[in-house]
Amino acid sequence: MIKISKYLISTLHYEHFLFSRVLIERYERYYMKLRLKELSILTVAICYIFLFSGCSKDEEPRFSMPVEITVFLDKGFSTIETYTIEIYSVPNQIHTRLAQNGMTADQVTSIVAGRGQIIPVTPNVQYRLLNNLVVNASSVDDDNFNEMYYNDFVEFDHEGNLELLSSISELKDIMLDGVFDLQVKYNLRQSLLTVTEHKLRFDLLIYD
Repeated sequence: MIKISKYLISTLHYEHFLFSRVLIERYERYYMKLRLKELSILTVAICYIFLFSGCSKDEEPRFSMPVEITVFLDKGFSTIETYTIEIYSVPNQIHTRLAQNGMTADQVTSIVAGRGQIIPVTPNVQYRLLNNLVVNASSVDDDNFNEMYYNDFVEFDHEGNLELLSSISELKDIMLDGVFDLQVKYNLRQSLLTVTEHKLRFDLLIYD
């Protein structure tokens, strides 16, 4: 009985070993198929990325168009109120610039904001008196303004010109009219005791 028991036990161990090997081999084959499928999907995705990247337009603009506008910031005493200045029917000379660069309006696919800044004309202007500032634009026949530039937080120790960050708004329909409405909104950190004059300078990036 003891010998039979040992034989049975050995047989059972061997069968268990074989069964385990079969399971492992099947799992390995399934895992490899799964990995190959994942790699195939990844390879196809990468190919599509390269394919469409190669077909997309050049990221460099056809040309950059500078615009300069005189802006007067009103005096104010409230640090809670949002001050708004609007300038209507600002010409941008875009059709002249398109012709100079061998383009027509129909060839323009996109116009977005490039670099922007505000430069003081009035002496001793301190932009650190501002808490934030936003520059918006709209078509002359549309009251909906699109954000062009912003500075969400002017540093407490700011000196010199005020650099603005460009927004991602599409400006093509607004700027191709040749004129546009401009809106400047800002909040004060401290009171502005007098009206001050400034130059708003920015670049429009023209894509074809």
